[in-house]
Amino acid sequence: MEQWKENLRKWAIENRVEDRFKDLENLTLLDLSKQELLELPPEIGNLINLQELNLIDNKLKTIPSEIGNLHNLKILNLYYNKLKDLPLEICYLENLQELDLSGSFLSKRFISRTGHIYSSFPPIENLKNLRELSLEESGLEDFPSEISKLTNLEILFLNWNFLKKLPPEIGKLLKLEKLTLGGNQLKKLPPEIGNLKNLKFLSLEDNPLKELPLEVEYLSNLEMLTNTKDELIQRNKYESVIEFFLRAGFKIEKKKRQIMKEANTEQSEENLVKKTCRELGITQKELAQITGFKEQTIRNWSSSKEFPEYSKAFFAILLENKKYKDALFHFNQFSNIINSVKSNIL
Repeated sequence: MEQWKENLRKWAIENRVEDRFKDLENLTLLDLSKQELLELPPEIGNLINLQELNLIDNKLKTIPSEIGNLHNLKILNLYYNKLKDLPLEICYLENLQELDLSGSFLSKRFISRTGHIYSSFPPIENLKNLRELSLEESGLEDFPSEISKLTNLEILFLNWNFLKKLPPEIGKLLKLEKLTLGGNQLKKLPPEIGNLKNLKFLSLEDNPLKELPLEVEYLSNLEMLTNTKDELIQRNKYESVIEFFLRAGFKIEKKKRQIMKEANTEQSEENLVKKTCRELGITQKELAQITGFKEQTIRNWSSSKEFPEYSKAFFAILLENKKYKDALFHFNQFSNIINSVKSNIL
C-alpha cells in the first residue's frame, strides 16, 4: 500500500471515520460532517477524483494547503468550524462551483504553503466557475473586493456580518440571482445595485436602511425580498419594481428621484426653436430670415428654456401652418389617386 493511503487510513481509524474511506482512488464524495475533527491530514490532497467535500460542524482551525490539489472538486462545505485563516492554495480549485465558509469568523490573515502570511482575502477571483458563495456569520467588516471578480456568481450569502457599506463593485456581479444581506449594519446601498438585472431574491432584513437608491428600479427580474421587519414579500405580477419596494416598506431617495424626474422632463420637452427648425426642415439662420428676428437672437433662444411669449406664439403658428400644408398635400395626393382610379374605370 502506498504510504499516503496508509497514513490516511490510520488517521481515519483514529477519528472513527474509516467507513468513509473505502475506495480512496475512486472517491468522489466525502462527507465528514459533525465528527468533531480538529484537523485534516495533508494526504487529503491525494483524493484527486473528489468532487464534493463536506466538513460541516467540526472544530477545524485550519485546512491543509494540499487541498489545492483537488482540481476536480466542485463543492466545498466548511460551514461552522473554527477557521481563522485559509491556505492560499484554495484559489487553485478552478472547478469549484459552491464554497461555504459560513460561521468561520475569518480574519484577514491567510497563509501559503511556504508559510508566508498574506494580509488580505485569498485570491478567490481565480475560482472562475464559482456559482455559489456563502460567508454568513463570518465576522466580515468589509466587503472582500475579490468577490466582485467572481463574474459567474449566481448566489451570494452575506447574512449576519458587520458590513456597514457595500462597494460600487457589487454591480459587477451581473449574473447574481440571489443576494442575502440581512443582519448587517447597512445604512444605504450603492446605486450600482441597479446593475444586478438578473437578481430575483434580495434579503435586507435587520439593517438600519434609511432609504434605497432610485436605481433599484432597474432590478426588473426581482420576484421576492425581505424587508427590515424580516417579512418575506412577493412581487405582484403587474407591480413595478419601485411600487414593490414601497409596498415592502422601503423609502426611495426622494431628492435624487426628483432630480431624475426633472431631467427626464427636460429631455422630453424639446426646445421650441429646435423643434420648429426640425419640423420645417430649415436652419436657424433660415428661421431668422422667415421670422425677421436677428440670427443671434434665434441662436440664444435655441439654447434657453425661457424666451418671449410672442416668439412662442409665432413659432406655434409656423408649425400649425406646416401641419395644414402637409394635410392639404396628402389630401391632394389622395384626390389624384381617386381621380386616376375613376378614369381607369370609366
